[in-house]
Amino acid sequence: MVIGLASVLIMVQPFKFSEGLFIDTRTVLYVIVGHFFGLIPTIISSIIGITYRMIIGGEGVFLGVIAIIMNALVGLSWNTIRQKLKFRNIYLDYYLMGLLSQVLTMLLFASLPNATNIFGPILVAYIAAYPLVTLILSIIVVRQRDKRLMNEYINNQKTLLKKSIDSTETIEIFTVDKNYNYLTYNAFHLKQMRKYNSLEVGKNSNFIEAIKDPYIQEVMKDKINRTLLGFSSIKVLNMGDHYYEYTFTPLVDKNHVIGVTCFAKDVTEQKTYEQTIIQQSYQDALTGLSNRRHFMMKKDELQIYEKVTFVTCDVNGLKVINDAFGHAKGDLGLKMFADILKDIFDREGYIFRMGGDEFSIIVPSKDKVYVTKLMEEVNYRLEKRNNSMLRLSVSYGIATADKNTSIDVAIRQSEEQMYKQKLFETTSYRSKFIETILQSLYEKNPNVEIHSERVSVICVEIGKKLKMNSYELKLLKVISSLHDIGKIAIDEGILNKPGKLTDEEWIQIKRHPEIGYRIISSSPEYQEIAYDILCHHERYDGKGYPQGLSGENIPIRARIINLADSFDAMTSNRSYREPMSIDDAILEVKRCSGTQFDPRIVDVFLELIKEGFIETLKS
Repeated sequence: MVIGLASVLIMVQPFKFSEGLFIDTRTVLYVIVGHFFGLIPTIISSIIGITYRMIIGGEGVFLGVIAIIMNALVGLSWNTIRQKLKFRNIYLDYYLMGLLSQVLTMLLFASLPNATNIFGPILVAYIAAYPLVTLILSIIVVRQRDKRLMNEYINNQKTLLKKSIDSTETIEIFTVDKNYNYLTYNAFHLKQMRKYNSLEVGKNSNFIEAIKDPYIQEVMKDKINRTLLGFSSIKVLNMGDHYYEYTFTPLVDKNHVIGVTCFAKDVTEQKTYEQTIIQQSYQDALTGLSNRRHFMMKKDELQIYEKVTFVTCDVNGLKVINDAFGHAKGDLGLKMFADILKDIFDREGYIFRMGGDEFSIIVPSKDKVYVTKLMEEVNYRLEKRNNSMLRLSVSYGIATADKNTSIDVAIRQSEEQMYKQKLFETTSYRSKFIETILQSLYEKNPNVEIHSERVSVICVEIGKKLKMNSYELKLLKVISSLHDIGKIAIDEGILNKPGKLTDEEWIQIKRHPEIGYRIISSSPEYQEIAYDILCHHERYDGKGYPQGLSGENIPIRARIINLADSFDAMTSNRSYREPMSIDDAILEVKRCSGTQFDPRIVDVFLELIKEGFIETLKS
């Protein structure tokens, strides 16, 4: 561009004053080149200009060479000058640059003998025209330079954008026009179209026609049409082995939608996680059954059936199992019950764990008679799988929703029926469970049964000496048979260990009064003696367990059984020691009077010894 301008300027008629003395617009070029193109182009253009001027020769050759150099220096130094002057108007900036260069040129010609004759013709050109030419050329150069830089920037951005969108292996990007023809797309979209549609697409190919699946084709067309109206949207599609989330955005030019840009990313992992969370939110973690939340949702979907039967059931005995054997054993019981329900009802309806030991069952299109038979089968199988460590029963209520009974009413009726049944069954079940536990304990440890019988005899005789009535004597006898029931939850290896117990094993042994208390207190008929069971290893001096009670704070029946239990233990054969003699055991009872044993009860026991009670006990 500068070369073209220079050619034009060279051809402009110069002001000629004599042979070898003339002035023309070429001086403007050196300022422009110096300012816009830097040192090297300025030196080259200046050398060419100086050479040309010297070839022409004449009386003004020396001043012409200086003028060329001076104008080049003005152009090179103008950036420094403008920074000091702090120009803000670009037009004033470049006009002053031209004016400075031309004023300096005029000052050179002032040294000529005929300077007065020269200034007249050139004054207007140098003061007005040449600076104006410098301004115009500068503006043209600036605009051409900015345009070139902008084009370079745009091309670089296009290249960068293309490389960026093609580098991703996770996001599809493509743009279509109003006729669904491709405007552009990235490499990953091309790869996905090959994978799911076995098709090579190219620019101007029709995106909709390239899709093979009719459903996906219809969805895509609908979304693109909606977006062409100016609405952005998002759609997640199941592509068989993966889920993809498509985001549709209008492509706008001058306030008109001319196409649609789509971004698609694989959201399979996110979708799978969401489905897992949703499933967990509707599922009971312990049993794998649906939960209460799912029940409430399912209940609202039952309007399509003419009749639906509801079962509300509650597992009996779970608290006793949890108290006696721990929650792990109780959880095992719940899972066993859930498995029975699944086996019987999975093909009939829907099973829900509502929380704790409560379950609900929905059986569509079946009546109460049919469902009652299924629940009888549940009871039968539950009884078959029961054992001494895991004994459960179920209370349940059944009601049917039909044209005369709403769903909510049927659910309430089944709950009320279940609660009525539970009132009759719970007490009986707990009593039977306690008997089963006791029997199991005796079967595993026959010595416990013999020990309990002997303790019972001692307790009753002490009670008689203390003038207890028949009811209190009956309670003493019951306590003697139940005081060690908590040992059912203690490991058999610890109970029958032949050597000395470790600290950890001793801690386990000391748990049996608490376990026994929880088992016994679950049954109303035994609640009066439950606290005695808890306290039967408390010591009179407060050094016993589990509460560290002392003196009269220990129930009288617990103090009696403590002595009777200890005496029989001392005189009985144990896996870890030989029995003590009767005499040594009596001496030990005397020694512990006031510490382990209540002194008054010790005195009563010693009176029994004097009266020949030992002989009675042996027989």
